[in-house]
Amino acid sequence: ERAMRALGDWLDLPLASITRAMVLQRYDELKAKPSLAMRAMQVLRACHRLSTSLRIEEAEDAGLAVTLPYGVDPTTRLNKRRKGWAEAKVRTDKLERAEIAPWLAAVRNLPNLQEGGCPERNALYLETLLLTGLRRRELSRLAWKHVDLKKGLLTIIADHAKNKHAHTLPLTKRVREILELRKANPDDRTRGGLVFGVKEVYTPVKLIERACGLHITPHALRRTWATRAAELGVPLPVIQRVLNHLPARGDVTSQHYAQVGLQAVAAGMQKVEDDLLQERGKVVAFPKADSA
Repeated sequence: ERAMRALGDWLDLPLASITRAMVLQRYDELKAKPSLAMRAMQVLRACHRLSTSLRIEEAEDAGLAVTLPYGVDPTTRLNKRRKGWAEAKVRTDKLERAEIAPWLAAVRNLPNLQEGGCPERNALYLETLLLTGLRRRELSRLAWKHVDLKKGLLTIIADHAKNKHAHTLPLTKRVREILELRKANPDDRTRGGLVFGVKEVYTPVKLIERACGLHITPHALRRTWATRAAELGVPLPVIQRVLNHLPARGDVTSQHYAQVGLQAVAAGMQKVEDDLLQERGKVVAFPKADSA
């Protein structure tokens, strides 16, 4: 989204009109934020390659000979002139042990901080992200038809997973409580079948930051879960299974032999949840409301 905004003034331009010189200039304007510069150039490159591919397919369908691709990707010059353009720093933001308590306190107090919208739902959503390690869009798109409260399972379908591989997670104690709260208190946005349906997290994240001084994004919560799991000694294959990270190519053991079962995943996830919730100290109970 930020990358698209960085290229916003080009959205109505024909791709062929975006020159290498324009790309270099835009990169120089964005390079103070390496991650943003990289993402913007990746978006532009992906759009150009998709357009080229579609035009080639159209030509082939029409029976025309295709010998050369249409146009030249204007980002290719960056590889020569800006060799480090894709070398953004790896993000390391996460909740440290001492920060979990104040952050959770601010999250659970969100109904008293946010006016309008559905702050109770936003609070439950953010806490669930912390306790499951799910990606923001994975949890936001989760539908009730993919939740089995009786069996204690939720499934992220392939279309909603970043790597297009579906994965199933067991419900921990607190996550089950949260889902039951959502089931009992649907709202206008989620009556269509979604558990959360959260589209915008900027507002609650900023309100929580003002309350506790911690700017924690949804992906930082995923990183927090993985870090706590590793520090607690949860086996790496279990962590990979929860995060839906596929084994590296050539890793025959992980791909074909070491199959991690749901029982091991459930034990690992509950261990992490217990640890995270113990860190909250004297966090007040989630405020009761007529609609969550």
